[in-house]
Amino acid sequence: MLQGCAIFILTVALNGNVLAYSCDNENCKSAIDIPLVTKLNAPLKAELDISILTEQLKELIGNEVQHAVSVAMKDLAENIVDKRNQIALENLQTYNNLTISTFLQKMEDVTTRKNGVRIMEENLEKSIEQQKLTESKLSSVEAQLKNSTKEVLAMTAHPSSGGTQSSTIMKFDDVTYSVGITNLSTYKTTGTFTCEHEGLYLISASVMSHTNGANYYIRLNGRDISLTNIGQHSGSKVFTGAVTVTRKLNPNDQVWLYASGSWYLYEQLKELIGHEVKQAVLTAMNDIVEKIVDKTSKSAVENLKTYNNLSISTFQKDIEDDCVRKDDFQDLYKKQILTESRLSFVESKVKRTAERVAMTAHPSSQGTIGYAIIKFDNIKYSVGITNLSTYKTTGKFTCEHEGLYLISASVMSNTNKAYYHIRLNGNDISYTYIVEHSGSKAFTGAVTVTTMLNPNDQVWLYAGGSWFIYSGLWSKLTIIKIK
Repeated sequence: MLQGCAIFILTVALNGNVLAYSCDNENCKSAIDIPLVTKLNAPLKAELDISILTEQLKELIGNEVQHAVSVAMKDLAENIVDKRNQIALENLQTYNNLTISTFLQKMEDVTTRKNGVRIMEENLEKSIEQQKLTESKLSSVEAQLKNSTKEVLAMTAHPSSGGTQSSTIMKFDDVTYSVGITNLSTYKTTGTFTCEHEGLYLISASVMSHTNGANYYIRLNGRDISLTNIGQHSGSKVFTGAVTVTRKLNPNDQVWLYASGSWYLYEQLKELIGHEVKQAVLTAMNDIVEKIVDKTSKSAVENLKTYNNLSISTFQKDIEDDCVRKDDFQDLYKKQILTESRLSFVESKVKRTAERVAMTAHPSSQGTIGYAIIKFDNIKYSVGITNLSTYKTTGKFTCEHEGLYLISASVMSNTNKAYYHIRLNGNDISYTYIVEHSGSKAFTGAVTVTTMLNPNDQVWLYAGGSWFIYSGLWSKLTIIKIK
């Protein structure tokens, strides 16, 4: 009965007072003294063994502390990790944004550079094609230049002896000068000039005789292209009949002078037969060569050939570096422009030199003309002239191409004191007196002049006074651009 009461009291005391005492020594680990009071107020003392309880409490507290610390550390670690992850993520996103932006910018730069390179390569290909075209043009220009600067074909000859000519070919067998002609021996024997080189030729003759009614033809392959009356007179006076015509001759074409009727021909009289009118005379040819094939033209040709030797593969190799590509392309473009400019200059020179402008014409009708323009409206031959219809109507030759021109006229009349002028833009540049005589004999007055003509300059023949002009082959006008 007493034990049950004690246990009950202990429980109550523990619940009410255990927290009031502390443990200050090592015994607390295994035992603890607890004061007790009975109902009779008798003091009691109980010693409790708490070793097991202590271990359990330690274990419990350790577990709780461990759990609490684990939770706190986990939360702390999670917070730290979350924060660091957030910072890392933000940094990564920032870096990625910068990287992607930089990458995209670089990609745009690469794309731009590739487009630039592609455009440069396309331009380069076009430039190379242009260079090839320029080279082709240059070959053509060189061919024209070679053709224009080739040796002049010319000959001056006289009859080796005087005598009567009777319906025969007139032989000018004393050749005092010739160049570029290989068949002179045949010419001397036959009196027939045989063309060896195609071209535009100037054929001029001056024949002297004292025979009344003497006249002669210029014949091309047996066809009359000119008829010149030396003089109709009485007595033994000597007169000269001169003529100049132009024709395009092909290889094996034949030209000769034919004496009509029977008349006396004086020796040592001149016939200039055929030199190519691309240059007209040797001195003019040399001047053209000096002006065209000058240092600038040669330099243009050499530079063009040098730059054309640069191959596409070389340019493709050099163009790997953008700056070098750009500089090379710009240099090539500048050189191409310079080359084309120089080539254009050479082409214009060659074109002006090789331009063929010539005309030979006769009056279509004869009759009296007084203080008027003489119209040579029957055009027998022309080249390089587009305004012939206007010329036929007005009698005025209008220059279309700048250059040095030869103007030759041969006019026949039976009128005493007949004369005519050659006028340039209304100014007299020549005055030709046909003849002064009595009666009705016919005579020829011939003249040849050279002058520089500019586009739209006008040249015509003007009849001074009132006199009769013969038409057809008797009278003729020849105009030739010789340079």
